[in-house]
Formats: sequence, structure tokens, C-alpha cells
Amino acid sequence: MPATPRAAARRSLALLTALVIFKAVALADPAATLYSGGPILTLAGKGPADSRAEALVAGGDGRIKYVGSLKGAEAAAGPGATRVDLAGRTLMPGLIDSHGHMLIYAHNSLNADLRDVKDIPELLGRLGKHAPNVPKGGWIEGQGYAPSLLKEQRHPTKEELDTVSTTVPMFIQDSSGHHGVVNSLMLKNLNVTADTPDPPGGLYYRKPGSREPDGHLAENAAIALYAKRPPLTKEQIRRGVASAVQVWVSNGFTTGNELGLGIQGDDPDVAATIVEERLLPIDLVIYVKASVAGVAAAKTAEIKAQHMASNYSTAGAGPRYLNRVRAEGLKFWLDGSIPTALLSQPYATPPPGETRKDYKGVQVDPTAEVDTAIQRHWKNGTLQIAFHVLGDAAVEIVLQSMEKAAKEQGPTTKRHAIQHAAMIRPDQVKRIAALGALPSFTSGSVYLLGDYILETWGREREGWLMPARSFLDLGVPITINTDYPAGAGPSLFLSLHDIVNRATKDGELVVGAAQRITPFEGLKAMTANGAYLHNEEKVKGTLEPGKLADFVILDKDPLAIDPKDLINIKVLETIKEGKTVYKRPADAPAVKAPALDAEQAGHWLGTNETAAADGLHPVPYTGPVKLSAEQGAAVGQLLATAAGPRRLLA
Repeated sequence: MPATPRAAARRSLALLTALVIFKAVALADPAATLYSGGPILTLAGKGPADSRAEALVAGGDGRIKYVGSLKGAEAAAGPGATRVDLAGRTLMPGLIDSHGHMLIYAHNSLNADLRDVKDIPELLGRLGKHAPNVPKGGWIEGQGYAPSLLKEQRHPTKEELDTVSTTVPMFIQDSSGHHGVVNSLMLKNLNVTADTPDPPGGLYYRKPGSREPDGHLAENAAIALYAKRPPLTKEQIRRGVASAVQVWVSNGFTTGNELGLGIQGDDPDVAATIVEERLLPIDLVIYVKASVAGVAAAKTAEIKAQHMASNYSTAGAGPRYLNRVRAEGLKFWLDGSIPTALLSQPYATPPPGETRKDYKGVQVDPTAEVDTAIQRHWKNGTLQIAFHVLGDAAVEIVLQSMEKAAKEQGPTTKRHAIQHAAMIRPDQVKRIAALGALPSFTSGSVYLLGDYILETWGREREGWLMPARSFLDLGVPITINTDYPAGAGPSLFLSLHDIVNRATKDGELVVGAAQRITPFEGLKAMTANGAYLHNEEKVKGTLEPGKLADFVILDKDPLAIDPKDLINIKVLETIKEGKTVYKRPADAPAVKAPALDAEQAGHWLGTNETAAADGLHPVPYTGPVKLSAEQGAAVGQLLATAAGPRRLLA
């Protein structure tokens, strides 16, 4: 008996339903994760209103599968997906480091921590405590003090460092990394005397009324010492990189940066170890110091020649990466830090130790070298160029070279970067925009040093400081950065706070109010625009289907709080390609020590001499300590405490 039309329709509907269910099961991703229950900032729209979603699905392949409504997310996730209730917390794209120094931090983390010292006696005390840990043949080093914030308002002298040691070379660096001080033994080893002229692009500061060096070095005089540092051992590299990774991931970065590989002599070997031993859970974009580009290229060729391609992973952001590391371009230094920025007019107040009334700062790299590189890479070369420029005279050198290249070769799409961009005149803003160059602002300095900057450079230049609003009004996608460890701190939310509020820490001084930007514009500068700067906007920077599942979870919604509270935002979790690489313990600081399993903890105890002083290693070092899983977890927990990391890893 033939089926009735109604029965045939029922069978067709049942068959269609079965096919839909079969397809859903077949396409289901049991490794998918569905996020909902809190603000989800996609940053993919033109403003806050069209940059929010109710839910997001990350696939097991490390890519974003769906962004939109909760109902749509549930359908996209399929059965078996993990559900994450944000519980009011905010999910947004992972932060992109457009200017940082992960490798420099890896070195510095092994030395004395001089951040936050209040005066020179405290600085000397930290160096003295660190000195017994220095291996034979090494230097006593420390980094992070800010002379303008010291009680004495100056750098230490060589004689003061001599009170710590006259038998071991000493080299300390200020928070900018552009200035340093050495003891008498180091000066002797360098053969620097009263008769030694200042090096090109550098300064040896002298005692008042004489030519005798006082131990203070600036720019190329100090930078040259980085290249002479004793090379790190493999174990030191592993410890230093682990410490750097924790700083970056605990502050929400899913893409890190080293804007100056080659400052330290063993940087190419450190980078090679990172690649060969797969030491990174996040991506690292490297810019090579122009003067050592040949050495870096040779090391890259050596890595590829010694290892089969199968030893390397090019997953994630694409084939330009080898085990999460890739080289993006070259770096030039046109000037220095606040006391050595190259200005077109004299400083209002010359820095301590500078007696010239017409002092305008220091030019570091020669103009001719900059011209040659721009001509080569302006349009047809393979590399992007990043230019370290603070002062308007340094900006002018780069602009004139770019304008010459543009006139001869035509416009470029290379996205060359104007890094720091601290003081840019209004006419220069328009010229930079016309050339297609991209400014990256090292914000955070106004919050900590706004008064000092205006006093040093002159209040009449206030409107030129970090002209972010002017660039955005011209449609230029700006980025903001930390320049850590040379900058104010590792948190990009400090940078966001600074570029949005532009107020000093006490709130009494607003610097360049007309250049303020909105929190939404600032968030784009930390994410989407950073991806654009690195030529990775197709896979990073916003939360859209098909892009990498790189997220950060925050305790507050940056678009829903008072802008003055942006500095207090906490990173609760950092997720790289769908996998958690950092989760903040309750009441822990953002910067913390590496989490260790039993084997790693035992190895750490066996190699870190300071463990004995903390009662963790009561016997002389004889090799890695064997620990049970429970003991390893206990050590890892100790290292995750607020006091542990800084004390044990200093």
C-alpha cells in the first residue's frame, strides 16, 4: 500500500533530523571550550557597542570556532564541549607586545633586582646581598633603579660601587637600560681613563672639574658593555627564560617581543636555545640590532642546517615561526632615554652631570647607516625596521630618510615602526601618517615621571608628548607598549592607564590632556593594532572565527569602569591557542615564579645557590634533588607566593 503524503513527509522529516544529528555528532569537537557568563570584548568592531559577544567557542585545534550568541555557541560547540562560566569576569584578546625585551629580562632576572630602591645605600645593600651568588669569572650586576626617584637624585659613583667589591667587576643599569655605572675595576678592565674620549654615540661622565671618569656611562658607552657580559650557561638560559615567560604571561601577553636581539653578546645563542629546547609557551617576535644582523643571520642558518625541519613546529601563527620564535626586522637606536633624547632645541634643564647649556641630547646610531637601511628595506627588502626615537630631532632624521626613499621608490606597505614616539611635533605627525609609518608609544612614563619629563625637556613642549590623539584622528593605528624591563613596568594596563588619563601618580598634573584617547582605542592599541604592526592581523588581535584562540581573562571590564581604575585591572588567566599558560592564584602578584613539577623543582633546588639560604637546600650542592610529586608541588607553591619569587630568583 503506497504511503500517504503525510506519512512520506514524516519519514522525510525524520530522515532530515537524523542527518542533522549525525552531522552535529560528526562535527562535534569534544576538545572545544565554550566561554560565557561575563563580558566578552571582541574588539573586532568600530566601537564598544559592536565589539561585544555573549559567548565564544574555542576549538580543540587552537582556533576560535564561534563568536556570538549563547544559543549559537551551544550549537557550534556540540555535545561534550567544556563549559567555562566567566562568572562576571571579562574575556578579551590576548595582549600583543609591540616593544619589549624578553631576552634582556632573562639576563637581568639572574642579577640583583634594583627596582624600587629608595636611595643609594639600599641599592648598595642589594648588590652586596647578591654578590656571593656570582659565579667565578662573572660580574656583579643589577638593574632597574631610577636615578630621578632616588633620594640623592643621581647615579651612584664608582667609589660607592667599590664599597661592594674591588675584586669583582661590577656593572649596574638604570631602569631605562641606556645608562649604567661601573666600579673602578671594570673601568680598569675597559682601559677607560681621563685620556679616553667619549665613544661615538656614547658618554663617559666625568668628575666635576676634571676628566677623570666617575663610573657613569651612557648610551653606546654603556650598551657596549652588554655585549661583553659573560655568556650564560644553558642552565642559566633556562632559568632566565622561565622567569621572563612568567612575567609576560602573568601580565596577559600571548605574543612577546625582543626589540633588540644582539645587545648582549650571547643573544643569538640564547635565541637558538629557546628554539632548540622549545622553551616558550607563547609567541616571540624578534627585531635584531642592525649592527649584528649578520651574526644573527648566520646563527639562523646554523640552526636550520644542524636540525631537520621535522624538529621544528610551525603551527599556530604560521610558518614564519620556528618553535614560537620568528624574526620580523631590524632595530636602530637614534637617541637614548629621557636624559639623552635628541631634541631640536636645548633641554630646559640639562640632566645631572651635563654642564653644557646648549645640550640637546645624544645621537646613537649614525645617520648614514639609517639611510642605507631605509633605502634597502623601504619597499623591496624583506625586513621591517623599528626606530628607537624619543626626541623630535631623532624623529626628523628618520623622517628625512623615509621621505627620500618614498620620493625615489614610491609608497611602501612595510609598516616601519616609530618606537617610543615620546616627542613628535605636529608637522611630524602629519608626515609620519603620510608615509604609512606606525607609532608605538611607550606609555607609563607620565604616571611615574611626568613632572621630571616636563622639567627636563621644557613645559612648552607638553603638547608634543605622545601625540596619540593626533595620530588616531588621522586614521593611524597606534600601539602602546611597556618596553619592559626598560619601561615603567611589565603591565600593559599601566600603559593603558597612562595613555588614557595622562596624569601623574598623585593626580596633580595632567600632561597633554588634548592627546588623551578612549579606553576602547587603548585596548585596540594593545591587541588588534599590535597584530597589524607585526603583520599578523589575519590570525591575531581580535576575537573572530578562524583566528587563534589567544585570550586573557580580567577581573574587570576595562570599558565599564572609571578610567582612573584601569591601572588596577588584574590578569586572572592567560590562554594561548586554547591552552591556559597562566592562572592567577588567589591574592598573588601578577609577576610570579614558574610553576614547577617534581622533576623541575628538584632540578631548581639543585642549581640555585640561594635555596640554601632559605632553608630549602640544607646541604652543599651535589646535583639535582630528587623530590616526590607532593614535595615538588610544595616547592612550586612556595615559589608562587608573593615573597618567594623575588627573594629566590633575584
